[in-house]
Amino acid sequence: MNNFTIKKLADNKDKNIFTLSKVMSEEQQRFLQHKVDFTGWENLSEEKERDLLANLQTHPLFRFINLAICVNVALDIQNSGKAIAGTTDTRTTAREPKIVLEKESKEVNVQQINIDSNITYNDLDAFISTSQKEKKLETVATDDIISNLIMLGFNGTHRSKNSDPQRYPLGQDVIKGWLQKIRDKAPQAVLNNETVGKAQSNNNLNDLFKKAKEQLPPIIAKSGKLIAICGSDILPDVDIQFTYNELSFEKEQATLSQKTIAGIKCLTMPFFPEDSVLITTLDNLRLVIQNKSTRFALLNNPSESRIEHWFSTNVDYVIDSYKSAVLIENIQMIDD
Repeated sequence: MNNFTIKKLADNKDKNIFTLSKVMSEEQQRFLQHKVDFTGWENLSEEKERDLLANLQTHPLFRFINLAICVNVALDIQNSGKAIAGTTDTRTTAREPKIVLEKESKEVNVQQINIDSNITYNDLDAFISTSQKEKKLETVATDDIISNLIMLGFNGTHRSKNSDPQRYPLGQDVIKGWLQKIRDKAPQAVLNNETVGKAQSNNNLNDLFKKAKEQLPPIIAKSGKLIAICGSDILPDVDIQFTYNELSFEKEQATLSQKTIAGIKCLTMPFFPEDSVLITTLDNLRLVIQNKSTRFALLNNPSESRIEHWFSTNVDYVIDSYKSAVLIENIQMIDD
């Protein structure tokens, strides 16, 4: 059969799935194994799950948000509330913590998402050595995982049994992301259809951001920890500067504005809605990955001249404190 041997996936319930393993040199075999035998799905060990988190943290967003491995899928995440300094006359009253933001509890609802990719033989052939090809495979797979996790967090609105990327090109039908959680759980924290410009509801972005800060508890609004994730239509381009090392298009960029608005640091993120702003603290966003739910397979598919990377994991996008977030949507910037 053209020097190919057919090996059935021994641990796969679908008996119609096969892998093709060509008779090759030892070097070629080492490359194709790519640290994973071409025999089916592999669960990530705890060590590799930690490596996955480390890879995610190569992106600026995932360096700052809460990344958590969730062991118990029924686990309730509780924040600790927000304490404030106080006094107590213990001669008459027992001393108790002074809490200005009460604890919020929310159930973790992890769901499986699939992030599958492939790279053609032609693309791989551009790299001469085995190590270069392995690095290319790792880069393609890791970049796809990171960009999709960000995209879903900012765009996911619902979950369909069978997602439709033609109808929902930003994965809106894969899983509910952070922004949708705010819309559903804290509609009072959403400002909609704000206009910015002379003779508008807000004269400028400074006025709009001040209005949003008024929705937050003073201990959060005045903490100095607030950031504003802004859509690309919101921040003036002149306020964003790049260093030479940042001028790379291999990965999506997070860019920090050189100016603050209403005392809030502003940044843009890939896939964030163009006409929206999320004001919160970065550690208020949490991505939960269920322990031992991450699986992958690396398969050689000669019939389509490509290497396929199949990846799935169970995740949930969590807002730790809805009281500490304001979402502004459908902002209209009116020219003077």
